[in-house]
Amino acid sequence: MMNLYNKLLNNKQYIITVQEIEQMKFITDGKWDWEHGLGHYKRVASYVEKILTQLNADKRTIDLGMTCALLHDIGLSKGDKLDHALESSKIFTKYIDKNDFSLEEIEIVRQAILDHSKGDNIQSLIGLALVLADKLDITYHRTIHSSIQDVMNKEIQKIKKVDIIINDKDLIVQYFTEPDFDVSILKNWIKAITIPQKAASYLNRNYILLINNQELINLNAENKITPSDNAIQFITKLQNQTNYLKNNEVSFKEKFGLIQDYSKHQEQKDLTNYKYFLNSSAYDYLKGLEQSDIKQLKLSKISSYHDD
Repeated sequence: MMNLYNKLLNNKQYIITVQEIEQMKFITDGKWDWEHGLGHYKRVASYVEKILTQLNADKRTIDLGMTCALLHDIGLSKGDKLDHALESSKIFTKYIDKNDFSLEEIEIVRQAILDHSKGDNIQSLIGLALVLADKLDITYHRTIHSSIQDVMNKEIQKIKKVDIIINDKDLIVQYFTEPDFDVSILKNWIKAITIPQKAASYLNRNYILLINNQELINLNAENKITPSDNAIQFITKLQNQTNYLKNNEVSFKEKFGLIQDYSKHQEQKDLTNYKYFLNSSAYDYLKGLEQSDIKQLKLSKISSYHDD
């Protein structure tokens, strides 16, 4: 039972303040107008619960973390997004009963809220869970009602689900998107990649980012998105194969073999997420195969190959 979390959700002063925040617009650099209301807070709380559970935290820590999630943006009530983490860390105690917390717990919550935007000073599992959870909430919910429907916000709406798995070796973030999602837009909100990297480093885990079950993204020293090592190997193979197929008379068997090999690496059998890295001629050729010759071969359920 999440006693602190549920108590806060039943705090009338808290709910009124959140409703005031939900009526505000927080536009940064002329483009950011994302949801910062109770829906966001609850989704962050759910991520916090999942993260801390996977890290074997006790029920009290999970309750504190989820309560922290409800309070992390409360400073937006002052109308300023720029310093909202600092402001939230100053005023969150107005919405809790201090008798429910030890002095140490209040300090843990304060520090977690203060650091939730950048993750530069993670000091507890609660702090780690909060900053990570906040950056996982990058699904369609955040921008679908935005007053600014630019390319970035429209692409975010193609992200239908984000999941996280933390095991003994890896911290794995999984994006599930519409097939035509353009991964390059993540460059415009680089925290979606850098914050999980910081969390993985804190936990001494490997960081893996999957897009529709593809291990696709690394971040280099210049904060540029690049394919992972596995993706580089596969993309190189794809481009070599497409060059061969384009420049030689080949059978349906060889064409079908290429798409079969490709399909092993992607359940949705769609090349869109590789478009950012493949050269345009290779992408267009493979897409053409997938939509025409190969599609016909699949429909005919060929069990043994026959040449043209």
